[in-house]
Amino acid sequence: MNDNRSRLLDLLTCIYCNQTMNLEKIDPDDQGNDLIQYRCKMCQRIETVRLSRGRWPSAS
Repeated sequence: MNDNRSRLLDLLTCIYCNQTMNLEKIDPDDQGNDLIQYRCKMCQRIETVRLSRGRWPSAS
């Protein structure tokens, strides 16, 4: 279970029509971060947000 919750996972508001955007998909990028895509159900605008995951320091 991933308990690393971020406010970026909450719903966004569309900057054009002021409607709530729906979470459409989450994909990993090439650096191990998450690309979160939202879509406005009214105007179909897409917003993509990169969620950077925190890294634990390696044991030395």
